Amino acid sequence: MADKGEKGGKEAIGGRDAAKEAAEQKMKADIEYIATISSDLLKLKPDRVLKSFQAEEPQHALKEFLSRFTPILAITHGVQGAAVASNSLPTNVTAKWILFYLTGSGPGLDLTKDLESIVMDTNPCSNLLFYYDLLSEMSRKHDQEVFLPTSVIQENRTRLRRIRFETLRLSSQIDSSVVLPKPFLMTSVFPSFAKDRNILKLGLQTQDDATAVELKHCILKWISIIQDMYKQKTFPNTEDETGAKGGAEIRSLLKRLENFESALVQITEPLMRILLEDLDEEYFSFTDMYVDLVDLLMYAFDETRIVLKFLQPIARFFKTFADQDASSLKVLMHPLYEMVNRLLEECKTYYKGPRAAQVVRDVGTYLIELVTESVKTLNERVFYQ
Repeated sequence: MADKGEKGGKEAIGGRDAAKEAAEQKMKADIEYIATISSDLLKLKPDRVLKSFQAEEPQHALKEFLSRFTPILAITHGVQGAAVASNSLPTNVTAKWILFYLTGSGPGLDLTKDLESIVMDTNPCSNLLFYYDLLSEMSRKHDQEVFLPTSVIQENRTRLRRIRFETLRLSSQIDSSVVLPKPFLMTSVFPSFAKDRNILKLGLQTQDDATAVELKHCILKWISIIQDMYKQKTFPNTEDETGAKGGAEIRSLLKRLENFESALVQITEPLMRILLEDLDEEYFSFTDMYVDLVDLLMYAFDETRIVLKFLQPIARFFKTFADQDASSLKVLMHPLYEMVNRLLEECKTYYKGPRAAQVVRDVGTYLIELVTESVKTLNERVFYQ
């Protein structure tokens, strides 16, 4: 009997060892698979990469690539088991490279739909760094580079917005720069907003790299603040710091959010000036974060006035720049218009029926004034000097 027990124990251990070895072999195979494709991407060899997506079922090929890629990417970013694959995959393989080639693989490939199914079927937290990069890039490039019917584009935008909010809401769990104390207490965070506003004012004078980094962290922190407030509004049974339940704490949080919103509107113009000092990749990342801020405010309040309040200072800034030299204005016209247009698109996503018509009419008025005045000034400066 003892021999049988010992034998059974050894078999069990042997089974676990075999399972562990099989898992390690699968991990190794996945790493090799991704490393090969990543190497082709980095070496700019699109032919070899695209062969993977020219099968009879390109949807399946894409799903296989993403499902095998994201866990490995998460590991290389230190989300889990960093030692396993720290040197196995080039860390500069970004979603931008992957998207560039995937969007070239055919207009029939519905990237957004596949991405949504993968996001919802896996743990968003573990793949957040990849998904957020991919979604940000896709929202700008996908509709421009892949010719799709209008109905599909609108459906994609709805999906992107839903996934983007989920990944944004989870960002504080991954990015150490935006981790807030838990349990989240507004009283401990809001006094620091004065310091954040000072950073913005300082940025107007110094324009140095260190200030830009602080500014980026400030914006990320504001996003986290709104996310957390929205979460507390969504779940009204959340206990406050005393352990009591009820509506008083929620009302207090919403009042603070209103104050925050007003303060953010006040610094919109100087913020725009900082964002647009250098029109490079940082501009786009800052602009995305700013639009996400307004997006989350709309989500929390579900009111038209949010967009109108933020469009007014943006419009003023646009008109202020119209007084600058024509070359600067020409460079700024497109990115500013794009940002305002994105806000307008968000409005059309949120509001339906008669309310949607009023929203588009109100926001459209500012948009028309914004562009008309700037184009008029640009024409005068370029053609009549």
